[in-house]
Amino acid sequence: MARWSANFATADLLGLLHEGGVPAGRVYRAEDMFADEHFAARDAIVRAHNRRGHEFAMQNVAPRLSDTPGGVRWRYAAAAIEQLRNDAIV
Repeated sequence: MARWSANFATADLLGLLHEGGVPAGRVYRAEDMFADEHFAARDAIVRAHNRRGHEFAMQNVAPRLSDTPGGVRWRYAAAAIEQLRNDAIV
């Protein structure tokens, strides 16, 4: 499959697969996510700030439900992440 699919441009390959009834989609890189109009429309990427006040992009809550969409309020501190690891939660 890899050898065969390497002969096609992404859009052409997806077209062929979809025509044949094969569910398929792109694997996004970060720049693809920032350029995708659907990501923007769904607020899939949000901006947060670190302890020094520097802004960075991160994934928003998913799935985003219409009545209770959720949102990012803060980021986890390094100590909190380490505790989650110690507790085998992540």
